Amino acid sequence: MVIAYFYDDTSTTDGPKRLVGYQVDNPVSVEEKVRAVKDLTLDDEVAVQVTASLLSRPETASSMPAAERVKVVKDLTRDDEVAASVTSELLQRPRERHAAHRTAARRGGLPEGPARPAPER
Repeated sequence: MVIAYFYDDTSTTDGPKRLVGYQVDNPVSVEEKVRAVKDLTLDDEVAVQVTASLLSRPETASSMPAAERVKVVKDLTRDDEVAASVTSELLQRPRERHAAHRTAARRGGLPEGPARPAPER
């Protein structure tokens, strides 16, 4: 005996596809949307453009858990050229913060003094 179950969207083929686990034509849930994106990015040329677009969205990146962001950075910095460029920029950050702190102190925004505590001797 065959029992048919239908969702509210019986006018489309999505309801039956959902029931049997097939990809739907009009994804609604997060899982369905992720599956659709994965299927659309099977072509490497498309995947490269989509990846670059997604990674350039600060609000998207900041909402990812830190462990996921670390994994992405590790994956991207396997290329020596990328790693060298990123490392150079990251190492400049303490100097930039220190310079910004000194500028703010001169303008009266912060008390004069080092941006970081001096190391103990």
